[in-house]
Amino acid sequence: MNTSALVTEEQLRQVVDILKGARRIFIIGMFDSYLAAIALKNRLSIIGIMAEAINDSRAMKIAAAQCGKEDAFVAFSRSGSTKEIVETAAIAQVRQVKTIAITCYDSSPITENSDVNIIVPDKISVNNSALMSNHITFLFVVDLIMSIFISSDKTYLKKKLDSEAVLASDQTMTNYYL
Repeated sequence: MNTSALVTEEQLRQVVDILKGARRIFIIGMFDSYLAAIALKNRLSIIGIMAEAINDSRAMKIAAAQCGKEDAFVAFSRSGSTKEIVETAAIAQVRQVKTIAITCYDSSPITENSDVNIIVPDKISVNNSALMSNHITFLFVVDLIMSIFISSDKTYLKKKLDSEAVLASDQTMTNYYL
């Protein structure tokens, strides 16, 4: 069933708590969903939290098999039934890894193997959906997760500002754009 329910702040806080407490974080996705995985990985690194984004099915399964209770998996899957993602989440659950599913369908195989399920609207439910990327709603969730991180602890805000300052100081003006 497709749902247009809004993500709750409580769900986002659960995600942030899991990620804050994780020894290692693996973020997985295939195709367009992998773009959201990379976005979350990069945003976390800006606030000093290292994570790995994986889109190779074998690497996902190996990572899940090597994890334990102190680790976390975030699985992006629009359909919630991508075989490689579902199999990896199942392996992670057996290993007692904290697993977060971010998907568009609440009754999907990925939600059966996750501790926290974030259900976002599918682009199909949006007017003029042909103009939208499949992962646009996932990027919105990434922004919401980061806003909870930053509002929960000012040290994350400081790290974000410091990282952005370093990146900005590395920028140079060239004639290329003129």
